[in-house]
Amino acid sequence: MYQLRIAFILLLIAVCGAGGMYFFRDIFIDTPEVKSSGGISGYWRIDDSGSGKIESVIICYEADSVYYCRMVAVYDDDGKLTDTFSDCKQRSKGIKGSPKLCEFDFIWGLKFNGKIYDSGSVINPDSGSVYNCKAWYDADKDSLVMRGELFGFGQNQYWKRFDEKSLPEGSKVDSSAIKPNIPAH
Repeated sequence: MYQLRIAFILLLIAVCGAGGMYFFRDIFIDTPEVKSSGGISGYWRIDDSGSGKIESVIICYEADSVYYCRMVAVYDDDGKLTDTFSDCKQRSKGIKGSPKLCEFDFIWGLKFNGKIYDSGSVINPDSGSVYNCKAWYDADKDSLVMRGELFGFGQNQYWKRFDEKSLPEGSKVDSSAIKPNIPAH
């Protein structure tokens, strides 16, 4: 019996280490359902988790049943607008070719599975590191939850819906005209 327990534990460790963690996690953890009318498409505000000041405005858009996210407005630490979709100056330090922050999709590949948006990827523009990504609407917090993960461990970021009428000049985007642009990594 002792050998059987050790074999089971070793098998569990091997499966989890090979990405099977998602299988075991999904058995024991209930995944939240998307309860948002309109889904994730549209404009969202990302705030600094420490200060609560606005960092950027994002557009989430759909192309061929896949969702992408791109920055359309970027703010400095004092909340001053520095870049817009039509006038972007800042470049990503960690991505090949150093593209401008508003020129590429930093989240791509999200697909709605009937409960949440998953199977996506997110890239850190400063380091070039790519992580798994999923999203869902949290009705209690009235926020879009974006979760970046590596080996099942991750961090949630809460985005608030951003009123299109409040967009800074040069930030409005015709989402039907955007073509996906996934950065080289």
